[in-house]
Amino acid sequence: MSMIDKFLEHPRAREETYFEHQKNALRSGFLLGIASIACIIHSFIPFIFKKTATNIARDIVAQRCKED
Repeated sequence: MSMIDKFLEHPRAREETYFEHQKNALRSGFLLGIASIACIIHSFIPFIFKKTATNIARDIVAQRCKED
C-alpha cells in the first residue's frame, strides 16, 4: 500500500474526498472547541450554557449519521 493510499484510506472509507473529510473534521473540531468552552464557563456559572455542549454534540452526530 502506497503512502497516498494509506493517507486516503479513512476518507475513502467514509466515501468522502480528502477535502470533504477535511471540511467535516474541521467543522466538528471547531464546534467541539466551542462546546468545550461552554462547558468550562457552565462549570463556574451553572445557569448559562445549560444545553450548549449537548446540542452541539447532537448536531455533530446527526450530521455524521446523515452522511453515512
